[in-house]
Amino acid sequence: MVGDVMQWLDYSRCGEVALVLFCMVFAGVALRAYFMTDREADAYRSIPLEEGIRRGEHVDG
Repeated sequence: MVGDVMQWLDYSRCGEVALVLFCMVFAGVALRAYFMTDREADAYRSIPLEEGIRRGEHVDG
């Protein structure tokens, strides 16, 4: 059964499928970044400067 499935699969299109998938994900991430609000951008921007993020802890200081 597995051998039949492997013979049925055509690997000649894997490169094109991977490229299309990559482009779709890249476009999604780019659109998400473009339409991000200022509040979201500020939250993401300050992540490296925050301490106590582990286990949901947040240290204001």
